[in-house]
Amino acid sequence: MYSNIVASRQWARLACFCRYVSTIEGQTLPQAGKSSDGISPPPRISRSPTDILQALAATVGTDPTAAHYKYHDDPYLIPQSNYRKRAYALSAEAGRKAAAWIRDEHAELFTMREWDPPMKMKTPYFNADPQIEAFAPKPIYNDESKVTEEDLRYTIENALLEDSIKVFELLGGVNNLDDQLKLSLLQLLCFYNEKEPVSMEWVEERWFSAATRDRHAATWRVGGLAEKIFTAMDPKTPEAYCCIIQGMAKYFQAERAHVFAQEAREKGIQLSTTVYNSLLGCVGFLKEGVNLRIEALKGLLHEMNEQGLSPNSETMSACLRSISSWGGGKMLQTTALQIVSEFRLLGIEPTLSAYYYLLCLFCKEQGPRIDILTNIIADLEKRESIKATQATDTNFFITAMGVCSDHLQDVNLAERVHALLMKDDNYQLVGDAYKESIYYRHLVTVSCKYAPFEKTTELLDTLVPNIYVPEPTVMEEIIRTLEVGGAGARLAEAWSQLVVFGHAKRIKLVEKLLSAFCNCYSYQEEEVKAMIRNAAADILKYGQLMEEREENSDRRSPSQKYEIIYVKTYS
Repeated sequence: MYSNIVASRQWARLACFCRYVSTIEGQTLPQAGKSSDGISPPPRISRSPTDILQALAATVGTDPTAAHYKYHDDPYLIPQSNYRKRAYALSAEAGRKAAAWIRDEHAELFTMREWDPPMKMKTPYFNADPQIEAFAPKPIYNDESKVTEEDLRYTIENALLEDSIKVFELLGGVNNLDDQLKLSLLQLLCFYNEKEPVSMEWVEERWFSAATRDRHAATWRVGGLAEKIFTAMDPKTPEAYCCIIQGMAKYFQAERAHVFAQEAREKGIQLSTTVYNSLLGCVGFLKEGVNLRIEALKGLLHEMNEQGLSPNSETMSACLRSISSWGGGKMLQTTALQIVSEFRLLGIEPTLSAYYYLLCLFCKEQGPRIDILTNIIADLEKRESIKATQATDTNFFITAMGVCSDHLQDVNLAERVHALLMKDDNYQLVGDAYKESIYYRHLVTVSCKYAPFEKTTELLDTLVPNIYVPEPTVMEEIIRTLEVGGAGARLAEAWSQLVVFGHAKRIKLVEKLLSAFCNCYSYQEEEVKAMIRNAAADILKYGQLMEEREENSDRRSPSQKYEIIYVKTYS
């Protein structure tokens, strides 16, 4: 009887497969030509799985005041402070991390499922239907593991650097591998400098990580496994030279990178354009002084021309990145503009990274006011679309808005930059949460200082608090703007915002708010005056509550009392 059940299941699956095949054949459309009855159907258009969703979303539009999709769509659960947003998102990701830890530490629990059909083969890691490689437990390698070249190839393809080194050692080193596998391992080691890469799976952790400036220092691991593999390779192929040179140049081991490049040229080995791009990015480590560095930069470009290599947009960005890191001055600015003009003659337009380096070069904090951003925005506005090609492209909009706010102090240009960011899918170029916060800090600051009051309040209503939570310094600027505009009702609401944003304990900020209450209280309507009085009384109650908490706790340095501020401001 049990065999009859299994046989019926097999026949049912066979019938289902036949129906599926017939359906697919019926849906197939001819790519071109005419049918026998004279009807010519249009050519088939390939669609992605999300095209229908994108079309539906385009009919609705976006709501700028709505919370991010990763938060619950409930007004009582939506976080409204930077701390709560960060804690909310990271706590949700911590749950996924815990699940991944259980999967990796207890992989034996996921090798089979008891509820699979009896006819299904229970092989380790391949019992799910369909199989999702990312969710499967990762293999564990130790000194007792029996590995093959397929295991090494698997670890390299999945960027498991530590596992790759372990499997490489278990296989006996360089002498027991074929040349292609050696090259793949060398590429992995050079790209990550023999350090385990940060997992790309944890989106929120990378999103909320505080961005730090890149270290322009030699961090290449001298005498490491990458150099040993390269030395043991015989003969050394052009791919191996390109790999080791790019790795050294990426981690600013500039002298040795140029030595290997010279060695390759002497042997008649052709280097690629990407190798010269990496050498151009670290050419400043070879020479001292602006003149010598510019000559070295031009020398590398002449070598590319002699070898018949065509430059690309990354070549321009590498040149401008080096020039912008050498300081400032007329000579560097003139050289940078010459490079942009030469590349435009070749049909290569500047990318966002190239424009970012130009802004860093021309718009110094303590330097003269130079308006190069207007021409850059005009050029970007003419383009049909802006695509990200390099990781540094996300630095453009935050730098451009900072130039509008601090360097040029031009609110009209800031509005053009913001309109460009909100066009099509350009908002993906805003960067992580740290860059996004700084971008809106500059936008709100320049709007409060130089925009009309109505535009400023409209902008605040759109951004705060779901998109942007103002920092204390920005909140001071907002209070000052509301005070000058005589918006007593908004000033009264500002106190509740300070509580929600977590700024109520900042004494100087509360003092600014109370001072604004006093300055605009006299010419407000009675209803607004009542709101201001209630807000001031609430501030006093909050201060008394904080004082009681401090008395009950063992704090060595109690904070300033709210009553002192209240009396001082209203006296």
